[in-house]
Amino acid sequence: MNWLYEQVNREVDKWFFEQGRDIFRRFYLYYTNGDIKISEDAPGENYRLAMAERISPAWSKEQVKYKAVEMLRRCPCLPEGA
Repeated sequence: MNWLYEQVNREVDKWFFEQGRDIFRRFYLYYTNGDIKISEDAPGENYRLAMAERISPAWSKEQVKYKAVEMLRRCPCLPEGA
């Protein structure tokens, strides 16, 4: 689970910075085997939405981390051996 928390923290920090620059951008949580991303669009064809709901610019970093971990725990995103 440490891998998941590290990845979520990294992506939420990036999201928080980018969302703060423009609150009208629409970000979503994506995953693939061995990677997660918070992005406006799917970062590649192998990425799938982990959460259909938009990440709200009104949410705090802690709220996004909590929601991301809760959703990603159900998704097959952990790399082999993690």
